[in-house]
Amino acid sequence: MFIKDKNFRQKFKNINQKHFLLKLILKNFNIFGLSRVKVVLTLAKLNVYHVMLSDRCVVSFNKKKFNKFVLYSRIILLKKIYEGKVIGFKKSIW
Repeated sequence: MFIKDKNFRQKFKNINQKHFLLKLILKNFNIFGLSRVKVVLTLAKLNVYHVMLSDRCVVSFNKKKFNKFVLYSRIILLKKIYEGKVIGFKKSIW
C-alpha cells in the first residue's frame, strides 16, 4: 500500500509540475500565438483529473500531519522531541 501510494504521489507531483509549466507558458505573451494554442489544448487534457491529496506523516502514515513544513504527525514529533532527536527542542518540565 505504501509503494502504491508513493507511486501515485510521484505521478501526481509530475502532473502538477507539468501543469505549472504550461500555465507559465500560457501567461507569457512574448511566446508566439500558435504555441500558446497548443498549450491550451494540452491543458484541457490535463484538467480532466481533479485529485485531492492529504498530507501524511512519513513514519506512521497518519493523515493528521499538522504542519506542511514538518514531515511528522504531532504525536511522532513529540516522541522525537522527548528522545532528543530534534535539535532546538526539549521536554518542558513544570
